[in-house]
This record gives sequence, C-alpha cells and structure tokens, in this order.
Amino acid sequence: GLDDLDLARAATLTRELADLKADYVAAYAEAHRQLVLGPQADDRRQRLYDDPRLKTLNELSGIDLLSGTELESWKRSLSSLPTCREFHEGAIDDTPTCPFCHLRPAQHRAVAADSVLAQLDHRLDDLLIRWRKALRDALTSDTAQRSMDAMTPVERRPIEQFLEQEDDDVVIPDGFVEAAVRALRGIQAIDLPMEDLLEALREGGLPCTVEELERRFHGFVSRTMRGHDAKNTRLTLSGTEE
Repeated sequence: GLDDLDLARAATLTRELADLKADYVAAYAEAHRQLVLGPQADDRRQRLYDDPRLKTLNELSGIDLLSGTELESWKRSLSSLPTCREFHEGAIDDTPTCPFCHLRPAQHRAVAADSVLAQLDHRLDDLLIRWRKALRDALTSDTAQRSMDAMTPVERRPIEQFLEQEDDDVVIPDGFVEAAVRALRGIQAIDLPMEDLLEALREGGLPCTVEELERRFHGFVSRTMRGHDAKNTRLTLSGTEE
C-alpha cells in the first residue's frame, strides 16, 4: 500500500491539479469575457441592426455616388463579432472550451469584443456624416444645380430640405434618394415657345373636337421630345408672362 509520504505527495499533486484547473477556468473565463460578447453586449449589437442611422445609410446606398462596399464591410464586421449568451464558469468544469460557442482564445486576436462593438457604433456616425457631406458637395455643384433648376418644384423640394439639414441629422426627407439620383444623373430642360405650341394647336383649323386638340398637343410634344429621354427631361414655356 501507499506509505504516508506517497499519500502526502498524492494529496499535494491533487491540490496542485485543482489549483491549475481553477487558474485555467479563471483565465479562460476572462478571455471569454474579453473576446466574446455576452448577453447585454449582444443586445446592443442586435439594436444596431434596427438603428435609424443604418436605415438611412441603407437608403442612401441607392445613390451611385456613394460606395456601398464600405457599408457592406461594416455589416460584415458587425455580424462576425463572436457572441455567447449562455457561458458561465461552471460550463467548463469538464471541458476545455465553452460548450456553447467553442471559443479557442489562441485563434482570436487579442481585441476586446466590447471595444470593437463601440468602434462599429462610432463608425456608423462617421459614415453617415461623410456620406451626407459628399452628397451636399455633389448637390451644390454647378451640374447638379442646373439639373435642379430644370426639375419641378415638387421634385426639387426633398433636395432643398436635405440641404437645410445638419450633416449629423439621422432622418432624410421623404423622396430624397429618388430626387438626388435624378439631379446627379442630369435633368435637361427643353424650352417650348408659346407661339410654336399655339401654332401646332391651330393646325387643321379651329374650332375642333377635344380629341383632335389632344392629338395635336401630343403630336407637338412627341416631335419636341424626339431624341430626348423623357425621364431626364422637363418642359418649360417661353413667351409667357411670369
């Protein structure tokens, strides 16, 4: 049988192993807290998906001027953050890694997940402000201003409202994206001399039926629009009193 010395050595070894295990559990738990988002932090991450800033950026990404790759990179960074809502120290009593997320600390960069989440939150502010400034610069350019002059007051209003806002405003005016796309792609105004229009309406004689007058009007507009894109063209009348 074991003598007293062997028993003492066995007891010492058992204590050392218990201490080593306790140290490992403590070290692993600390690494888990650093590298993985817990329940509260994961709730903050989930709220970012519903953040009004992200909604606005998703809408603005429909404008060709803006690079959607930066926004997609932000989304990938957010979705790739490791999360674990179930971990507790007792979970690794009989296993070397978390049974829920299987975290292996050596395979992760030593960057606190909470800090990354805070950086992503800040990047959302930065991205929104930079996109707004880029749009402000583009929409106040001579080219865009000429397009806006050719747009109808209703079409132009969302852009005017946007330019009145601050660069850190989260909400954009209704209809802004569509109006901005039109302005940045270019709107052309075609002048219709009133005398030419009246001459076209008189062609064939007056009085005439409503149907005939409509036919003459549509024919005049069709001839005027030949070679022009109706989506990017607006009509004005000259020879009329303001």
